[in-house]
Amino acid sequence: THEYLIAYLSRLDCSSLTGLQKCWGYQYMVLPKMKWPLAIYDIPISTVSSWEQTTNSHLRKWLGVGHTLSSSCLFSHSSSVALPIDSLTDTWKVEKCRLLQSYQTSQDDLIRAVQPQVRSGRVWKAETQLHEAERDLVCEAVRGMVQPLSRAGIGFGDWKKPWEKMSEKEQQKEVLERVKDNIKKEREVQL
Repeated sequence: THEYLIAYLSRLDCSSLTGLQKCWGYQYMVLPKMKWPLAIYDIPISTVSSWEQTTNSHLRKWLGVGHTLSSSCLFSHSSSVALPIDSLTDTWKVEKCRLLQSYQTSQDDLIRAVQPQVRSGRVWKAETQLHEAERDLVCEAVRGMVQPLSRAGIGFGDWKKPWEKMSEKEQQKEVLERVKDNIKKEREVQL
C-alpha cells in the first residue's frame, strides 16, 4: 500500500495541474483509493503517521507553504484559512471504526459467530472510539435538546432526530459522524 500511495502522489506531482488542483486530486482521488487498504490491512498507526509525513510534504509543496506549517494547521477545519483536506491518519481511524462497526452490526451469522477483530494497535483503539461516540449520543438523547450557545430563543438551531427514534442504519451513520467529529476535536486540541 505504501508503494501505491507513493505512485499516486508522484503521478499527481508530475502532472501539469496547479497546486490547488493537486490538493483536490489528493482529497478526492488518492484518499478514496487508500481507504480500503487502510481499513482491511493491519497497518499500525505509527506506519500511517510516517506515510502522512510524505503526503504532508507533497501537500506543502503544492500549496507553496513552508515546511514549518504544522499538520494541525494543514488539516484544521475550523481555522480562518481552513482547507477541505483530510489527514491520512484521520482517514485510517475512521475506516478502522467503520470496519469494526460493520463487523459488529453484520446480519451474517458466520461473521457474528467468528467475531473478527479489528487490530488498530495499542495507542489508539477503534473499540473505545466507537463506544465513546455511541455513549455521547445516548447521553445527548437522555439530556434532550438544549439551548444553543447564543441566546437566540426556543426553536433556534438545527433539529436532530432523537436517538431512540432513529433506525439502526441511522444510528450507525450518526455514530460514525460523531467519531469523525471527535477526531477533529482531538486535532483542534493539538493545535
